[in-house]
Amino acid sequence: RKLKEKDFVLLDGFFDSGFYKKIKKKSAREKFKEKIVFNKYSFFEMQSKKIEKDFLSAQFVEFLEEIFKVKIKNLEISVRKFGHGNYTLMYDSEKEKSKPEFLFFISDSWKEDFGGNIFYQEKNLIVNPTSNRFFAVKKVRENL
Repeated sequence: RKLKEKDFVLLDGFFDSGFYKKIKKKSAREKFKEKIVFNKYSFFEMQSKKIEKDFLSAQFVEFLEEIFKVKIKNLEISVRKFGHGNYTLMYDSEKEKSKPEFLFFISDSWKEDFGGNIFYQEKNLIVNPTSNRFFAVKKVRENL
């Protein structure tokens, strides 16, 4: 499925169960460092770049290029862990260019009453962070 200007892709069971378990196991072994900027974000970010290799295959990059309809020259990957009290906020006033964004969720214990949903106001869309879920959207400034 290709992304249109105000469109998105949401795929559950994105990776086969063996590969998903491998990524989940790798991320559980890694060290995370707390990152906080008051009124902007609070989360833990993985210090190692080992998991990037799992997302930098030629096939995965080709898949992203196809759905976003852009040539990807540089793919930034950040593995973040959120717990009680962690958050990210984005404001309309931020001067961020339109750009593709993809999220992959590694959480087998998330429950709806935990919160942690991702809201895209302009698209009237709520994305729940459930396990082995891939979500892609082309962010445009009015979506922040």
